[in-house]
Amino acid sequence: MSVEFALEFHGRDADKNRLDLYDASISYNGMARVISILGHYYVTGDVISHAPKSVVQIYLYPPEAGSFRTTVAAAVIGGVITVPFAVLVQRTFDDWFPRPDPQMQQVIELLQEQNKLLRQEGGVAIEKTEEEKNQEVRADRFIEEKAPDFLTLRGITANSFKDIFRPVGRSADYVAMTSGPFRTPISSIDESAAIRIQSERLDQKIETIVGVVNNLSRSSKTGIIFSEERGRSIPFQDNIPGRLPPEDDYSWSQHFRRKIEITGRFVYWFDGRVKRFLVENMRRLED
Repeated sequence: MSVEFALEFHGRDADKNRLDLYDASISYNGMARVISILGHYYVTGDVISHAPKSVVQIYLYPPEAGSFRTTVAAAVIGGVITVPFAVLVQRTFDDWFPRPDPQMQQVIELLQEQNKLLRQEGGVAIEKTEEEKNQEVRADRFIEEKAPDFLTLRGITANSFKDIFRPVGRSADYVAMTSGPFRTPISSIDESAAIRIQSERLDQKIETIVGVVNNLSRSSKTGIIFSEERGRSIPFQDNIPGRLPPEDDYSWSQHFRRKIEITGRFVYWFDGRVKRFLVENMRRLED
């Protein structure tokens, strides 16, 4: 089953039915990676950091004539939760987005009216049914119960998530995001919201984490460490100057499933939740 998500850019070059090619390619690549990783979690319940390993295939449809609206489709089969994938993505993004300002709220309200018209044309109830409302409640409950996983997913996809909005403020004024054939609104992001999504705060407090590395990218010096004490996986970025040496401690921990100790500082999102851990020192914990 394919689940559709659409990005519709407005203003500037987008109103001339064009976008900067570099901006657009970064945006679609970011969307593909985020949906791939969320889709893999939806199907398997496993958190991955490499999108090519996802069990979900992502397809790009051509832009619609007369607008710069492009649809991305995810081929999703099954799931660890009994709500549609589109609903889970919508509620997840809603949790990750900043609250819309009055101008963007007006755009969202227009999208909601458009959604009602399309539902009516499709022979579907204009207002959300009780089952659709229950699906949203179940999705919110699932996200709350699996909060550590979704915090990790948010950290893993952070760079790709902000890339989705690359054209905003450059070749477009804002982007509207919808899902499904009836264009159910997810959100609308303008330049100020895109800046907030990218913003972060570095904690000045030095902390220590003991855990086992689950994922590692040597080229970017990033990965995920699971801490039993904190009860969750934490994205980290090595901030020690230079390249990782051969047989580094992160690789040792990942390969042998042994604990390491990392010291550094937390980086927080605009909403105060943990984004990643910047490592300033590390060492192996031998028996």
